[in-house]
Amino acid sequence: MYIHNSCMSWTLEFKNESLEEQFVNEVVLNNPFVPRIVYLGGSFLYAIFFVLDLFFLKNILIYSIVVRFFIVCPMLFGTYFLIGTTFYRKHWKEIDFINGFVAGMGLVLLISVSQNPASHLYYGGLLLCCLFYYVFKPNQIRSNLLSWGIFAAYLITTIFFTKVPEEIVLNNVFIFFFFNIGAMFACYAMELSQRREFINRCTIQDQSDRLYKALSDVDQQREKAERLSLLDPLTGLPNRRHFFSILQRELECSIKGRRDMGLMLVDIDYFKEVNDRFGHVYGDQILALVAEIIADSVRKCDTPCRYGGEEFAILLPGAAGSIVEKIGRRLMDRIESANVLGKEEGAGLTVSIGFVSLRNEEKVSVEDLIRRADQALYEAKRTGRNQLRMWASQGADRLV
Repeated sequence: MYIHNSCMSWTLEFKNESLEEQFVNEVVLNNPFVPRIVYLGGSFLYAIFFVLDLFFLKNILIYSIVVRFFIVCPMLFGTYFLIGTTFYRKHWKEIDFINGFVAGMGLVLLISVSQNPASHLYYGGLLLCCLFYYVFKPNQIRSNLLSWGIFAAYLITTIFFTKVPEEIVLNNVFIFFFFNIGAMFACYAMELSQRREFINRCTIQDQSDRLYKALSDVDQQREKAERLSLLDPLTGLPNRRHFFSILQRELECSIKGRRDMGLMLVDIDYFKEVNDRFGHVYGDQILALVAEIIADSVRKCDTPCRYGGEEFAILLPGAAGSIVEKIGRRLMDRIESANVLGKEEGAGLTVSIGFVSLRNEEKVSVEDLIRRADQALYEAKRTGRNQLRMWASQGADRLV
């Protein structure tokens, strides 16, 4: 947002209103240290110059005391405590302008009431006020309005209301005029520098945010790709590669923790005939339906997967043989009762299941576990399909 619309008007304000608001908040309002130092220093200087009044302008001490200690210093010092409040954040422009105007016009007032030629000493105070306008609160519009306004007031006052020698007046006006000319350009340069620095920070931050977002998007896409690489795109179940990594980990934990574990292989009966009769699109729907039923039938701790073709595998950690058998029969019943093409003739759906139950004292490899479950599945299909068979390990490898 900063790069696209960061141009400034002739007053140096950003044309983007939200950007201007952010600049004011960051540079002016959210940094109370600088304005507090300005007002604290200003009130101190305004008070300390009273020492000159004691020596050179004794005839206007009452005016000096009123202006310095009852008007200007209380305003400046009061603003010190006002900075940071909601009221100051809302009216800071008006408050700064009024303080600057009162401070400058207070000195002009002292010049006007003093008939002592030494009153031109207040001229140094006026220049100091203008220096504060331009340097410590660099805003070219308000700074110039205040400084040139004080210059005009000083010029009128010294010419019409004082007895300051003409050569001193001319000298002061000459210095004041060119001081303001130089300060105008300096104030413009300082404010421009502040705004460009702000834009650079915003641009860097914007680019950092974009880079962070891009990297986050890349990480999310990478994580998504990794997740998808572990899933079967048709059924949404873990694929064979991911299943083997889970099986290896669970088998090691089962052997180490001496826990039971079951492995089930599920094969859709006569799936080739289903594809030949109804087409591969319908066959994909059957696979998705069976996957959904399997996922809904197993426990939360179990891991079903698409093992390959029309075959599914289910890992059941901590499950004894009776639990595996119960889940297998529930799965067969749900698949057989599924509404397939309105259950028209010849469209019934059944599965054959072979499973192996690993007892807590057994130690086998992944390959042996898969081989046993596969043998049990082969026996279920050989004996007529739509059956559940368990591999038993008593004596030699045999099936029951």
